[in-house]
Amino acid sequence: MAAEPPNQELGSTMVSDDVQTKQGAEIELNLLMSKSDLNQPLWKSLFQNLDDFFFPKKQAPLVLTSKPIPVQDIWGFYNYKKNGALASTVFHVILIATIIGGTILGRRVVQQLTKPEVVTLIAPDDIPPLPPSKTAVGGGGGGGDRDKFQAPKGKLPKFSMQQITPPAVVVRNENPKLPVEPTVVVPPQIKLASALPNMGDPMAHLPSLPSNGTGSGGGIGSGNGGGVGSGSGPGVGPGQGGGIGGGHFRVGGGVSAPKAIFAPDPEYSEEARKFPSEVSVLAGLAEPTPENYAALAALLRPQERVGLFLQNPPDPPAAWTLTGGGPLVQMVYPKEKPVLHICSQALDFVSLTAADVPEMLALTKLTKPGPFNARTHEMGDYLGIRRDGMLAAMAGERLRLPGYTEISAVCTHPEHMGHGYATALVTTLMERICGRGETPILHVRPENPAIELYKRLGFEERITLQYAVLHV
Repeated sequence: MAAEPPNQELGSTMVSDDVQTKQGAEIELNLLMSKSDLNQPLWKSLFQNLDDFFFPKKQAPLVLTSKPIPVQDIWGFYNYKKNGALASTVFHVILIATIIGGTILGRRVVQQLTKPEVVTLIAPDDIPPLPPSKTAVGGGGGGGDRDKFQAPKGKLPKFSMQQITPPAVVVRNENPKLPVEPTVVVPPQIKLASALPNMGDPMAHLPSLPSNGTGSGGGIGSGNGGGVGSGSGPGVGPGQGGGIGGGHFRVGGGVSAPKAIFAPDPEYSEEARKFPSEVSVLAGLAEPTPENYAALAALLRPQERVGLFLQNPPDPPAAWTLTGGGPLVQMVYPKEKPVLHICSQALDFVSLTAADVPEMLALTKLTKPGPFNARTHEMGDYLGIRRDGMLAAMAGERLRLPGYTEISAVCTHPEHMGHGYATALVTTLMERICGRGETPILHVRPENPAIELYKRLGFEERITLQYAVLHV
């Protein structure tokens, strides 16, 4: 605050009225004194000051008055503009984005170059046969998944005396819930060297497209049972029951007698068995006794029909009703004979699947080759010949016994008779069955003229059975 000067005497001098301060102007001290005071002698001024010091005169009380004078506020807001703040914000955002983008774009990703795999193919020799003896293990095995192509040449999987997963060239399930290394049942002490890179059948003579083979039951080859080769069982090569070397898999050579690790009770007894009705009407009895007929009746739905192969004319209990049947000649083809090809024309066969079931049912209903239901084609391989889009002929595999496979449902549409279609289908199936080391069989009525054709193909009559169709 600024105080106004008092209007009183200063010694003998009064402040002139014309001496006023102006707001904002600098005050000159010499303007507060009169001209007479400025012009008096020094000694007079000295005595005056001494008199005022030792003998001060009483003056009226000093009354001070004040009023606010506006001055510049140094603590106020800065005088900035909104455009400047906006520009500063945009600049900082761009700067931060540039730093982050440069970090991302400037990062270098290093990829390790993988060297191309170079595989040298070396044709190995065939599996050496093991001499059968009381101290050496024999046997064999085979497999496949009913593919159209033969299994390619390749190496064997790991040898083990316990098989959980059969080998496969074409893996159908690439992401199993519980991966297990594939094996074949061969004693681990048997060592066979192989330089082939991929899994396959080492006894195959030619390379082929990736295929598990024409066999069945899993595994690789033209046999069945989860092994590799043309035999039967989880072993390798011609033979049965596992192992390698031919013949039957026997105890010896470090192989102990089999021991059951899990033997659950069967769902039904051994007195009677039957196929699901949609697969086949065929059933079986251990012996045609009343007790076994009763066990079979427990498996049937009301009025469900079944077909039985019997050695003697049927004599069922009184609760059963015989509705059809008759004698059937069982014919067997000796597998050591070469398959005779009578049909000279080249034919294109098609593998029949579930999509062809309506046509298969219609053809068998028209020609009546025997019982054929909606899922009968699942019992084996079924082949067909098409003409102008229509199923002209078909044949397939039905019953399977150890070492034997039945050819069944051989039929030709009446409009396509006389072209040799049935002969071509039967001989093709015979080649496949013999290639797996099995024996082809079939059943035919004695009065059927086709029995002479089967004899010309090499089939021989074995026995005349009695076929009975009956229900409870």
